Amino acid sequence: MYHVKGSSGLHQQFTTMAAIPPAGEAKWHSSACVRSADEARSMASPTSCRSCAEAKAMEGLGGEAPTESFALSRGLHDAHQLETTDTMLASVGRLQSPAKSMPWALTTALLLVWADPHRRYKFLALLLGGASGAVVLKVLHIAMRGLCNNPLEGAYLLGSLLYAFGKTVVQYMARGFKPIFPQWTLRFELFRIFIRVGMELHGERVLGDESYAAIVREQSEWFGTFWGRRACRKAGKRYEPVTINGLEHIWLRSLTPRKPNSQRLVVLYAHGGGFAIMSPRLYIHFSNALCSFIEKELVRQLGPEAASKVHVEIFLANYRKVPKYSYPTQPQDIVKVYEHLLYHENLNPSQVVLAGDSAGAGLIMSAMLRERREKPQFLPLCAALLCPYVDLTGDEIPSPNCILTPECCNAVLKAYHPSIEDPTKWGDASSVHCDLRNLPPVFVQTGDLDSIHQHALRLVAKAKADGVTNWEFDLHKTMPHVFPIFPAWFLPHADVAIQKTAAFIVRQLRPTLKTSGFSPAAMAA
Repeated sequence: MYHVKGSSGLHQQFTTMAAIPPAGEAKWHSSACVRSADEARSMASPTSCRSCAEAKAMEGLGGEAPTESFALSRGLHDAHQLETTDTMLASVGRLQSPAKSMPWALTTALLLVWADPHRRYKFLALLLGGASGAVVLKVLHIAMRGLCNNPLEGAYLLGSLLYAFGKTVVQYMARGFKPIFPQWTLRFELFRIFIRVGMELHGERVLGDESYAAIVREQSEWFGTFWGRRACRKAGKRYEPVTINGLEHIWLRSLTPRKPNSQRLVVLYAHGGGFAIMSPRLYIHFSNALCSFIEKELVRQLGPEAASKVHVEIFLANYRKVPKYSYPTQPQDIVKVYEHLLYHENLNPSQVVLAGDSAGAGLIMSAMLRERREKPQFLPLCAALLCPYVDLTGDEIPSPNCILTPECCNAVLKAYHPSIEDPTKWGDASSVHCDLRNLPPVFVQTGDLDSIHQHALRLVAKAKADGVTNWEFDLHKTMPHVFPIFPAWFLPHADVAIQKTAAFIVRQLRPTLKTSGFSPAAMAA
């Protein structure tokens, strides 16, 4: 229970909803919430309500109401209860600035309505009953069709989300309107809940069934395009789709033409998504941020004049997805795209950085191990691995504050590698078990709340055991999986992570700035 004191000295009590059972149980025990809300109302209103008294008296008799007068009385009772919350809502509003008081007042009112089983039933009946209910269910099904098989599953998912959102908001209020971790925001908390609940209910289906994975990819393309256009306008960039190997990839380039004597720096980025979902377009926004931070680091480390001679571009690489295609298709696709850039863009390997997050980071490691074995002269300038998925052992420790769930990790293992039961056949898919010597400098970044946090720890430990000295490890406290890819207004600490990645890239670039042209054919010979 949390006590909030308004300017009038009135104490109002908010519960943390700890007594409410998880989504999926038939009953939601909200007596504590109702009791605290009623106490607040009684203190907020010095007068009694005859309708409330009559309704409570009738309720004490048990059974159903036999007359219309009781129904009217009950309606007046509900109206009175909602009306007398005004004082409490006003105190909640005083805790926030005027611009923020209304959303929190509405949130509190909705929570009070939801706490009473009778009002909750009437609210759901109004929302889901009759023709309007059919429309609502259909809209939910369309919006959540990447997760849900039918409208009823969509409704159940919505109910689970409403419960989880309500619990999160009440806990946020109970902490004095502070997020669960100082570096988080409420927006990010709610988003994490959205992903977590969806993955707990349907994560295995999304990552293991091609029909659902394809829908999620389609949705990510639409959202990424919409979001990416805005980011490009703000950053002065443009994105250009290009088809290679039958797949769409994305170039992110500056609107300012490249100077004749400038040197190109290309970051080839492989996106994450459990090898199954997401798309390059979803990362346009993140790519704008990464490109901007690299440009700032160039100025900081080299000075404005030298920085102006480096032209930064991001290439968002695509690859064929599981479950339709399994290993080794994905690392083969990354190698083909990388070599395409070297040959067709006339790039020197020292002008290319390989980077990726989660599953994409695992593919970057696989690609480098393959190039080291087959064409070591093609190894890139360096690599950046953000929250890498590089271990097929499958012994991840669940993290309740991460977006990843154990179901997701298990689904990835089953879908990605056709011989997951035989470690001798894992190969470069599990790079923590490979020889990591003679690779370019690697930057490994992770958060300690990541469910696959130990993947990064084991990879760095293996590199150290192999005698590698040119790797860097970057650990961030209270950060979950793939935290750098979120926008700063969503998770401000993401910019800290991107800046460190950019600083590493520029440090590796500095010694190579005078490198001249490159001929892949000559090097291959």
